[in-house]
Amino acid sequence: MIHLISLRHRSADLAPGAARMTQPPFIPLKMRRQHPETELQISVAQFLLWALRGLDPPVVWSSTPTVASSPVTGARLKKMGYRKGWPDISLVYIQRAHFIELKDKKTGVVSPDQKACHEDLRAAGALVAVCVSVEEVEDALRVWGVPLRATTGAAA
Repeated sequence: MIHLISLRHRSADLAPGAARMTQPPFIPLKMRRQHPETELQISVAQFLLWALRGLDPPVVWSSTPTVASSPVTGARLKKMGYRKGWPDISLVYIQRAHFIELKDKKTGVVSPDQKACHEDLRAAGALVAVCVSVEEVEDALRVWGVPLRATTGAAA
């Protein structure tokens, strides 16, 4: 099954100088039920590619892959400085760090390692949100004052 995510712009919510899209882009996304958090992360990445592109000042972001597929890999990542519980998405906008942890609506639970990491990030001055949908990611970005060039259209 292929799901389409519609990203419609709301002119009042777009960043100043944002180009209007003549047609809303549709992003096809093959969904697999075995990995709902992976599906959500792909959807969020697709949204961020559209919503944060070409802004001035820029919003710099990246995702953190979860790749500890074995104890050996986990030990290697730990030696390299990877911290358990690090959020899925990291963003920097105007000298402020923002982090987003993605969770599945039905089965997602924030682990003790994630709670501890989130507390440490907040203590260091970062903003952290736990989101279960692309719409919640958009809402968090708006609350944080991050400009967007596109929207999910959920609140339109």
